[in-house]
Amino acid sequence: MTTPKLIMFDLFGTVVSLARVPHSEIKAYADHIHQAEWSPLVLPRSWDLLPAHEGAREAITLLRKKAAVVTCSNAPLATQVHLAWINDLHFDGIMPLELWQVYKPNPRAYMSVIACLGIDLSEAMMVTANETFGDLEAAKALGIQPCLICDNPEVPRDGVLCVRSIQELYDHLSK
Repeated sequence: MTTPKLIMFDLFGTVVSLARVPHSEIKAYADHIHQAEWSPLVLPRSWDLLPAHEGAREAITLLRKKAAVVTCSNAPLATQVHLAWINDLHFDGIMPLELWQVYKPNPRAYMSVIACLGIDLSEAMMVTANETFGDLEAAKALGIQPCLICDNPEVPRDGVLCVRSIQELYDHLSK
């Protein structure tokens, strides 16, 4: 596998932890973004304070030496900026899906980021820790390399790169 030119990161659960978020809030978030009609997402203020997973900041910094690293998150732009600021996360771009009035896993979300940055689909990677959300399937369908961060990367997942952490993704791309 060649190193992608663009690495897109989901934020919730992938870069920042949802461990202390009540299940009811996660369900409300999921219900909102899966509505047929787009409407602005309003998250509880506590989501602006979610901590980054251990090692995420350092690994993202290292990945930026290999490729452009951007967010591809349903989070409102203000939430993304605040999460990056409080966790000292440095992305090459924070992509505001809300400006395109689309939520993932709608293929238009990924296509909007790709088109904005002028990258071919085959040169991009989508990284998520949410196996059942739809990011992996949408990425594969579009020809974007899907990457799953999970506890058990040895379990085969057809066409999906599986790693334990963002650091392990960096290590894999450095081989």
